[in-house]
Amino acid sequence: MGDSTVLQRLRTQVSRLKPGLVRGVLVLLCLSGVAAQLIEPLGDALNGKTFLGGSFAAFIALVLFDAITSGDRPREISGVIVLDELDDLTSHMREAFRAKHVKIDFQGFTMETLVQEIRPAMLDLARNPRGTKSLALRVILPCLDFPMNLPSELSMEDGHLRFRDSPADRERMRGYSERYRNEFDELVRRVRERHPSVRVDWQVLFGATGPQVKLIVLNDEISFFSFYDLVEGEFKDANGVLHQILDPRAYGMTDGGLRMVGWSRRSRSESSRRIADYYASYFDRLWEIFERIRPPGG
Repeated sequence: MGDSTVLQRLRTQVSRLKPGLVRGVLVLLCLSGVAAQLIEPLGDALNGKTFLGGSFAAFIALVLFDAITSGDRPREISGVIVLDELDDLTSHMREAFRAKHVKIDFQGFTMETLVQEIRPAMLDLARNPRGTKSLALRVILPCLDFPMNLPSELSMEDGHLRFRDSPADRERMRGYSERYRNEFDELVRRVRERHPSVRVDWQVLFGATGPQVKLIVLNDEISFFSFYDLVEGEFKDANGVLHQILDPRAYGMTDGGLRMVGWSRRSRSESSRRIADYYASYFDRLWEIFERIRPPGG
């Protein structure tokens, strides 16, 4: 496992240099060929066995170089990050916390994904800030006080399965949301208690959004995006009544063999940079809107 990781890192680092190195070698060979035609002594020398042996060795080296950098996987697009599991987000969270001023933006449903993936980084911060001066967290969640299509109550009507607003399930989701906000509050309390010099500011806005997409932006640099899956299920409310529901599941989607996709503003690919910027700017626009336009009583 360790050797594979080291090799993959080597491939990644060398791949960044590969285009320039290959171009340099090809230019050198081209210039050598031209010079050999123009300068007779040089041409005679290059026709010797030594040069032929060196050329062959260089050719073999280029073949090996290509094998190391290419590996057995197709070439990745620069700046695109594919997470096979949501837990893979943990390492990116920890990397984001290496900054002096950490900024995390999140749009989701109950904060479950955020709290699960940020917890290790927050515990690390509580143990040792390592130069971190501040943490700013902005969270946008759907307002559960009003009817919505998801989560939905399912019922059979006229031989068809119908969906409608589910006050009971919205109340159940409210409990999950409060639970995860309380868990994050506890993580913040640990950091403030052990390291008062680290400033932690976090705010939740409730807006007119549904739980269809999950968006996480780390330090305005990497934007991660995924859809919620939809599953049919059931639950019993506080009165013991069984409800059939259509429910969004943050950890349920596995289609395509991935859970979440990210784009980096530091990518060499203009397309990746533009996508990362698009999602970060999209969150900023939502935040500005829901700061001005609040739900009744909010």
